[in-house]
Amino acid sequence: MKKIIFQLIYYSGLWLIFRYINRHKALILMYHGVTHNDLGIWTRVPLEQFELQMSYLEKNYQAQSLDELVNQLKENKLPSGSVAVTFDDGYENNASLAFPVLQRHHIPATIFITTGFVERDELYNGFIWTDFIYILLNGCNLSSLDLSDQGLGKFNLGTHEQVIAANVQICAHLKCCPDSEKQNIIKAIKERTGGTIRAEDRESFAPMSWEQVCNIQKNKLGSIGAHTVQHPILSRLDLHEAEQEIVQSKLMLQQKLNSPINAFAYPNGCPQDISNEIVRIVSDNFTYALSTDPGFNDKDINLFALRRLGIGNDMPLWHFKLHLSGIIIFLKRMASYASL
Repeated sequence: MKKIIFQLIYYSGLWLIFRYINRHKALILMYHGVTHNDLGIWTRVPLEQFELQMSYLEKNYQAQSLDELVNQLKENKLPSGSVAVTFDDGYENNASLAFPVLQRHHIPATIFITTGFVERDELYNGFIWTDFIYILLNGCNLSSLDLSDQGLGKFNLGTHEQVIAANVQICAHLKCCPDSEKQNIIKAIKERTGGTIRAEDRESFAPMSWEQVCNIQKNKLGSIGAHTVQHPILSRLDLHEAEQEIVQSKLMLQQKLNSPINAFAYPNGCPQDISNEIVRIVSDNFTYALSTDPGFNDKDINLFALRRLGIGNDMPLWHFKLHLSGIIIFLKRMASYASL
């Protein structure tokens, strides 16, 4: 039903009014990975879909580097249709698949690097922890996984759709746990699934090398920001641990790149993940920071809580256009108010 309503809105042209209304606000897009095929995972956008989206941006928006956009935002001098493209985490496919597309369409991008990921830290076998859970579930031969003793219940794993659904549910639970509890549960999942990693998953979720990170920073269309060391939910750490995650990621990037790092993206980035104390630490070390709170940015926005629109694999081009116009955000807010 939702899809039918959105299609009716698209073909009616109503979304064009919203794009016009929001033309003087800054739009920041958030991607994660780009893959040759659709894996069925929201954070992995198929390459063909990404190509169409970047072509649309090139023809209809003013794509800028993130630094340029933020500076113009501060000065209240945004060109009409300003947009910046960002990627979180630092996947190898950002360099090998996404960046050639960006270059073809002359679109700058900032990649926020989880430094422990690029270092291939052993904590989660060299992966981002959310991906590691999916990889473990996808690589095992179990028809179900019982995590009742971990407070999670039992999950069916007989189909790929069930594996994805289990991963989403488990990760949602762990994002609300203290970090130490999260690590213990992931350890239990690894032990019970056998820890098998499929070759195709290793490729799809692999990090960039430091050489690739450096090459992107040197490219006129590329820039690098910090995204912590191990991608924890910062509000689930004690303040000292959170500060270490934030500061050490910046220091390592500056050491590797021999360049200042001024931008930060909060892992997960929802309002409940970002306390006032976390914002203080970030503001002491960076010029601005990005959340995942959906919406546009204007001159009154807090520079340490910049909004982004998340882009996933469920957005054919017509849906992408609606999303960027702002009409979907408007409808969701109206629905939220109506439910109060």
